[in-house]
Amino acid sequence: MVQIDVKKHEIHLKLVYYGCGESGKTTSLYAVKRYLQTINRNCTSTKTISISTSGGRTLYYDYQFFSLNREILSSVLEKFGIQLDLTWLGDFNLGVHGWAATGQDFYAPLRAPVVKGADTIVFVIDSQREKFIENKRSLEELKRFFGEKLNKKIPVVVQLNKRDLWNIYPSDFLIKNLRLENYLVYETVATQAKGTIEAFLASVLLAIQSTFS
Repeated sequence: MVQIDVKKHEIHLKLVYYGCGESGKTTSLYAVKRYLQTINRNCTSTKTISISTSGGRTLYYDYQFFSLNREILSSVLEKFGIQLDLTWLGDFNLGVHGWAATGQDFYAPLRAPVVKGADTIVFVIDSQREKFIENKRSLEELKRFFGEKLNKKIPVVVQLNKRDLWNIYPSDFLIKNLRLENYLVYETVATQAKGTIEAFLASVLLAIQSTFS
């Protein structure tokens, strides 16, 4: 649940990147971090915490805290041509706790603690044809975690990732066959930071809207 600290003028929410192994969850988290640092380095002053294998794959989770004030958010929205009234934020800072859950099947039991208490989800799909079953299985698992709350009380933004590769399914195919018609979907190339900040912003703003509507 989104937490509001009136004394410290802070709003805190938990965003979780979820998806099958090597779909681009951690890469998306890092892409957001790098982009926001170009706007204001202080918004990502803490180091990224990564519990990974020796091969660099996420073992448990990756974590990054983002501190966003109205000025930073306005700058980002302006760069993408998004007109949005942020007067509701006032002088509060928006603290986004960004997590990337492990996608490896062997470590499946470790995913539940990471997604617990999530306020919003970015579901990252590997668009490659050979990953279709893994994507489907991962989405079904996410639905089991949250049940009817998913995409109703807990917003879900979908990234169709790796759109730069040749062996991928068309977006329409993935949306139809994974039943994503009711989700907000972005085509992304996380390695090039294409679409990742848009998905991040949408996820954060949907979480705020869900809390205060």
